[in-house]
Amino acid sequence: MVVGRATAGFSTLGEVFQSEQAGGIDLFIARLDAEEIEPLYVTLFGGRGDEVCDKGVHVTPDGLTTIVGHTSSADLPLKNAFQGAHRGGGSDAFVVQARPDGKLAAADQIVYSTFIGGSGQDHNFDMRHVQVTEDGRITVFFNTWSTDLPMRGASFQPVHAGSVDSYLAVLDPARVGSAQLVYSTYLGGGGIEEPRWLRWLDASTILLVGETGATDFPATERRPFGGWNDVFVTVLDVERRTLVYSTTFGGQWWDLPQDVLLTDTGEIVVAGCTASGNFPLVSAIGDFQPNEYTHAMVFVFRPGDAGRPGEVRVSTSLGGRGTFDFIECARAIVEESPGVYLVAGHTGTPLLPTTEDALHREFGGGTHDIVLARLDLRRPDARFSWNPESGTAPLEVCADAAGSSTPNGTALETFTYDFGDGSEPVMSDDEATVCHRYEAAGVFEIGLTVTNDRDLDAVTTGTVTVGCGSGEVTPWRPADIGAVQLTGGTRWVDGDGDGSACLALCAAGRSLATREDALHFVHQEVATDGALSARIKRVDAANPLAAVGLMWRESLEPEARYAAMLVDASGRVLMRHRSAIGATTVRISGETVGFPVALRLERRRDANSFTVFTGFARGGGDEGAPWTEVGVATLENFAAEGAIAPPLAGVFATAALSSAARTFAALAAEVCDLELREDAAPPRFLRGDSNADGATDLSDAITTLGFLFLGNPLELACKDAADANDDGDVDVSDAIWTLTFKFLGGVEIPAPGPDTCGMDPTADGLPICSYDPAKC
Repeated sequence: MVVGRATAGFSTLGEVFQSEQAGGIDLFIARLDAEEIEPLYVTLFGGRGDEVCDKGVHVTPDGLTTIVGHTSSADLPLKNAFQGAHRGGGSDAFVVQARPDGKLAAADQIVYSTFIGGSGQDHNFDMRHVQVTEDGRITVFFNTWSTDLPMRGASFQPVHAGSVDSYLAVLDPARVGSAQLVYSTYLGGGGIEEPRWLRWLDASTILLVGETGATDFPATERRPFGGWNDVFVTVLDVERRTLVYSTTFGGQWWDLPQDVLLTDTGEIVVAGCTASGNFPLVSAIGDFQPNEYTHAMVFVFRPGDAGRPGEVRVSTSLGGRGTFDFIECARAIVEESPGVYLVAGHTGTPLLPTTEDALHREFGGGTHDIVLARLDLRRPDARFSWNPESGTAPLEVCADAAGSSTPNGTALETFTYDFGDGSEPVMSDDEATVCHRYEAAGVFEIGLTVTNDRDLDAVTTGTVTVGCGSGEVTPWRPADIGAVQLTGGTRWVDGDGDGSACLALCAAGRSLATREDALHFVHQEVATDGALSARIKRVDAANPLAAVGLMWRESLEPEARYAAMLVDASGRVLMRHRSAIGATTVRISGETVGFPVALRLERRRDANSFTVFTGFARGGGDEGAPWTEVGVATLENFAAEGAIAPPLAGVFATAALSSAARTFAALAAEVCDLELREDAAPPRFLRGDSNADGATDLSDAITTLGFLFLGNPLELACKDAADANDDGDVDVSDAIWTLTFKFLGGVEIPAPGPDTCGMDPTADGLPICSYDPAKC
């Protein structure tokens, strides 16, 4: 099928839809014999103005031909039109579908025809691809000055951004009238956009390629913008109304895409021309000439997504020296085989480099010659193994790239390893095996880049896990809480060279700012009041938010309640606490200190409080220097009476990493003078239990009365227990309170009572007493 422009006197052939030219420039639609290249059918299509279609044609296997262009004709022949009239502005876009085989009656050869446009200019210049989906929907992509084009669906950009924007529309000819518009949106910035190519990737995402002169073109990855215009590559999700990926690519002048193809591996190959002297070159065939010359260009690009940047795999220019008037440009590209492309274009210079086996090695004269080129852009295949794949730091890992290969006719030249721990990449031009020693623990991504003698490269990666060293740390118990990326490690070390014991901590995990923790925790059980103190000698971590500190928590569950004080790798002291299971944490900021720093975390059960302090380097306040209070956290009923297990106190470490991190070094820290001082068990009793038998009943009222009025020879075992109404005195009202509560449904006896032992929540003058734990 051939579609083109027809002027006066153009001949038709067969039983045609339109035999005479309507005026200006009309379209011709011709069907040719594939073997004889002879016309079988030729018809005209148009109105009194001009109809232009450069390359917007799609033909289905059964011959249905879809044509998208622009027209100045108000009387364009229409059929089942979405838009039944030309809206002005000089030109509207049009869509026509025909069956030009001469078998149908003339009136039936055009099966669908419509305007689509606004009050401004709407053009389809040099749009090379029109896609018709299997269900018959037509996707059109053109540029427009119109600010009033119809919007439908969840438009990504419902408003014209200025100057000339792209416009994307999906039409369903099976519907009627305005219902034919299934989806539409503008796409552009404040400059001029020129659409070139489109392809649906799946039912909701579409790949769009064109050129833009807008520095504010919608982008998810912002690259340096060139001069007049750059190529844009956009992946749009029409259902979610979002950009999956979008970027621009080009140099300092102008860069024009002329043809695009999508490979089976998901890369796009763009052919066109560039006048940018600094056009970005990657594995290029040759150096670009100074920027007063224009060259053909080809680049291979893999679009990114929300979590991955796009990648220019190959970018090259093709051309020779000439003048600005003699433009070289690649106009069409096809894939001969994976990585091998045939490019067609033109040149105006006799200095274009040719190969020895070229059909014509000399410039033929005139203004331009046609250029045909075969580009072998096949990349090497990078493969390697590494041994061991895991171990404990320090760990030596050897990587072997002997499995890498390169296409026939090329040779591998360099092997470059990036071991992912911040060390300098190692490049070798003759050895495929390289060894590296990991000094720190972590999970590291090894990257291998192999390059062949055509300066084409390939990259592959692998992961090595370097574990933390561990040892016996009695009486402390180490544990990893939550989803850590690396098993933590703890061991005793000689921290100061004087035989004093310090804990060396190694850990990875998220920060404490989330609803669930991920950290390494070295702890003991402690049910009493107490004070936890330590000297943080050093914190080594790649992330400045990584932290080491002291913590009191209810359990090893990731969402457990806790109170903690910490110092991060930058020396900032903070307090954090979680007051409810699974809640977000609260932060109290302190000062920024230097290392080493002393920390202290105290628990007071009677006030449900935790108080944090900082002190001077060695020993803190224990050497006479005062402790400085940082903050107080109140956690109601923390590890309340009757809890399944006592709370835990100890030192923790976290590397402040996201759960998606793939390459990281673990936090390393040294903690000295770690001490947990438990206070004596607090007094616990049962209010109303005057005879201290573990129950509140009639005998308790009798015991109180006997003590008060009968001169009972036995002193009360616990006057606080006999103070049934908690008024700070033992008198007859306490016996009455107990009797009323037990037999008349009176006011309940105040805590701690009448069933569970506990501490006295109110201060009074009665002696402090404590029951035998067996009675509680």
